[in-house]
Amino acid sequence: MSKRAWVVGILMLSASSVAAETDLYGDFALLTGSVDSAVARREGIGTRGWGASLAVGMRVQNIGVLGLEGSAQYISDEDSFTQLTTGGTFSSTTTLYDIAPYAGLRAPLGGVSAGANLGYSLVFGTRTIEDCINCFSEGLNVDGGPYIEPVVSFGKPDGMQFGVSFRKYLSGDMKNMLLLRVTRPF
Repeated sequence: MSKRAWVVGILMLSASSVAAETDLYGDFALLTGSVDSAVARREGIGTRGWGASLAVGMRVQNIGVLGLEGSAQYISDEDSFTQLTTGGTFSSTTTLYDIAPYAGLRAPLGGVSAGANLGYSLVFGTRTIEDCINCFSEGLNVDGGPYIEPVVSFGKPDGMQFGVSFRKYLSGDMKNMLLLRVTRPF
């Protein structure tokens, strides 16, 4: 056999063993996030928001993870406006949205798994009157950026897990985020 055939054979065996131990999972979290105070003043919002996130990911051999998370958090509107609508006069609210791809490593120790994620957060936000067509709205200029996120989970990897993570932003306008997580394989 040629060297090329050996290499192709080894790669195919490696890929099949990784695929055999790959699990897709879903993750739901309640969260609270913090925005830099100077940015919050500039944008007319509070410094702390509350919300939820949904994520889908892939766990490889219970050690590596790769995923995509989307979140929304309501944050106080310090520069709110009111507008007369067909349903009455309503005040604006502000919401921050976040899309965050990530990769991470885990160290499973029985029913406990500890590790960290590295990711990049794409944050965008709006000030608007909810459920109103043709009402005034404006975008918020809040940047995300790279982050590191220590994670601790409790439960079996092939079942439901409960966990907590603390996201520390390395740059951008977001400071940190605390997430209480529930994860389950598909």
